[in-house]
Amino acid sequence: NSIRGILLRRAYKRSKAILFFQPDHYPLFTTLKLDNGIFLPPLWDVSFFKTNYVSKGKFEGKLVIFHPANLDWRLKGNNILLKGFSEFVNENPNSILIVVDRGIDSQKTHDLVKTLGIENKVLFVEGPLNSTELLHYYNLADVIADQFVLGALGSIGWETFSCAKPLLAFINEEQYRLLYGQAPPMFNALGHDNVKKQLEILMDEDTRKKIGNQAREWITKYHSTELFLKKIKTVYDSVLEGKKADEIRYKIEKLNPN
Repeated sequence: NSIRGILLRRAYKRSKAILFFQPDHYPLFTTLKLDNGIFLPPLWDVSFFKTNYVSKGKFEGKLVIFHPANLDWRLKGNNILLKGFSEFVNENPNSILIVVDRGIDSQKTHDLVKTLGIENKVLFVEGPLNSTELLHYYNLADVIADQFVLGALGSIGWETFSCAKPLLAFINEEQYRLLYGQAPPMFNALGHDNVKKQLEILMDEDTRKKIGNQAREWITKYHSTELFLKKIKTVYDSVLEGKKADEIRYKIEKLNPN
C-alpha cells in the first residue's frame, strides 16, 4: 500500500504484456488480478555446462550427491535434504553428500550434520564456486540436489540438466505442465521422507543415465536460443500491432515444441 506499490500495480495493469519465466510466479497474476502475464522461458546455453569425464578418485564406488544450493533453510530447505540423506545413508552407507559451504545457515547446517551423526558422510567444500568448479562437481557427482521449498527451478536445475545429470529437488509439477506443456524429467521430492525414497531409486545407474539424458533433451527443447528468439520477436511484433495479451499468449503457445 505504499506509493511505490500503488505505482507498480498501475504499471502492471497498463502493460500490454508482463513477461515472466518462473512457473511459481504464475499464481501471483491471479492474486494481483492481472490477465496480461505471458510465460517466456529464457534462453539457455548448453555449450559450457555439458557432460565431461571426471575421475571419481577417492569416491570411486560411492553414490556421490552434490548439493550446490545456498545454505538458506527458509528458501532452499537444506535441512530437508540432510534429514532425508541421513535416513538414506544409515541404510546405504556407501554414499557421500558434498555440500557447498556458503549462506546464512552455514553454522546451522554444520550443527545439524553433527546432530544427525553423519559427519563422516558429508563433505563441505568452501564456496562460492566459480563456473569451472561447478562443472567439475556436476560431472563428478551421480546426483545433484537443489532446493526443496520453492517449487521452481533456477540456474542449478538448468546446469544439472545441461550436464545430463539426474536432479533431486522440489517443483510444482502441475504448474510446469500448465506452462511448458510437460514437467521436466527429474526426481521430485517434498519432505525428507520423499528425499530418502528418491535417493533409493537413484541408486540404480541405468535410471540415473536415462533421466539425465532426458533432462538434457528437455532443457535443449524448451530453452533453446532459436525458440526464445522466435517467442520474444512474436511478443514485440504483437505489442506493436496492438494485439491483446490473450492473443499474444495464444501465438506464443503455438510456438511451443510438441
